[in-house]
Amino acid sequence: MLNPILKLIDKAAESIAVGQAYLVSFLKRNQKWEFSDYPFKVRKQRIQEGAIFPGVHVPNYKAHIINWPVMCGFGDTRMEAIEKLKHNFENHKEIQRHLPRPGKKVPIEFAGTDNIEKHKELVYEFFQKIYGEENIPLFISDESSLYDFSSELEDKVIAERIQNAYGININEFEGRIIYKIFEKIKEKNAA
Repeated sequence: MLNPILKLIDKAAESIAVGQAYLVSFLKRNQKWEFSDYPFKVRKQRIQEGAIFPGVHVPNYKAHIINWPVMCGFGDTRMEAIEKLKHNFENHKEIQRHLPRPGKKVPIEFAGTDNIEKHKELVYEFFQKIYGEENIPLFISDESSLYDFSSELEDKVIAERIQNAYGININEFEGRIIYKIFEKIKEKNAA
């Protein structure tokens, strides 16, 4: 009986933090919000090592901004997850230049898939060769990155697998955008 009560208290505390952040956000001039203006939560991951892709490390913690589900960070410690979340927030702020009001619900928006569609025959082959899985149910958009499927910690392993499988160096692809890697694979195969 204690567990449901703790969940209720946790939810109430979360609602208070969100409401407070939302109200305080109106006091900032020119909507110049910072990371510290957003309430966030850290939780321990329940995914077991290798459950998604064999041999791929699953960080112990996930930190996310409450009501902004895609703004998150992962790490082996709570602090690592928070630092990664802050890093992702700052990157988003620099690239997008628009931030949602703190506390406000941010809907999940899917990017287009026009560029990925041009390479759809590569998708499953690529993920089977690089991550060792077949028939993975995936949604990959034109903004999907290798970082969406593995952490930066595994970057060297993934880069080596791609080099061995396709003979390309992914270090030339800023952000590790998947469709750009597919374009290079196609270009190399056509040569």
